[in-house]
Amino acid sequence: MLRTDYLALAWSERRKLQEHTVLEFLAGTREGCELVETGAIRRVGRWLWCEFATKPDSRYLTPLKEAGFTWSKNRSAWQHPCGVLVAKPATTYDPRDRYGEEEIRLPRRFVEAA
Repeated sequence: MLRTDYLALAWSERRKLQEHTVLEFLAGTREGCELVETGAIRRVGRWLWCEFATKPDSRYLTPLKEAGFTWSKNRSAWQHPCGVLVAKPATTYDPRDRYGEEEIRLPRRFVEAA
């Protein structure tokens, strides 16, 4: 999906997109590629999470917000549901403990294009 097509979607529609489409969008920006390549973006269950040790520069937040990530104050992470919208949030447990975390790697074609 082209960046312009992605950004033309309503924000709520971006939250319904699958993981590979979200990663492809992030790979279209240098900052998005850096987030993935440095391990800041991880898979938790079927969601994508992005965590930072300190408050990140706005140049990293812009592609996250455009992709449809939202800030979770409870989890201290930017999260994208990748189309897996839940009716009841996980308030009694930490999804990282239940589902684990998996490092995300971009296909080489995305890294070379950015």
